Amino acid sequence: MTLGPVMLDVTGLRVTPEEKEILRHPSVGGVILFARNFESPRQLLALTAEIHALRRPEPLIAVDHEGGRVQRFLEGFTRIPAMRSLGERWEIDAAEARALAEATGYVIAVSSRWSCARTESISASRRCSTWTSARAA
Repeated sequence: MTLGPVMLDVTGLRVTPEEKEILRHPSVGGVILFARNFESPRQLLALTAEIHALRRPEPLIAVDHEGGRVQRFLEGFTRIPAMRSLGERWEIDAAEARALAEATGYVIAVSSRWSCARTESISASRRCSTWTSARAA
């Protein structure tokens, strides 16, 4: 069996019997988790193990955990800065911004198989011109 193109969510802290049946469907390739799926690091490990045990290859597990205001899992997790703040820091000190971006990328990479963090955003703010400057170069 291969992973399908569909990514779904689950309703709570555990996978319901109905959700298990749906997640076994060949069209399903992954599950995206949100704050409603998180109670503690231990519970999250149990939930992801439960999802992975449903089939082979294991479904991808993603989290909409972008940083800044979008922090789905709090207790036991490193807070990730808003990606905009990295661009704003670049305007002040490019070397520091690069170091912060690398550290943030490392935290994201080791904590999930797939993150929904933005890698590029267009800012309407005049305070941060990094995106337009980088594109113009």
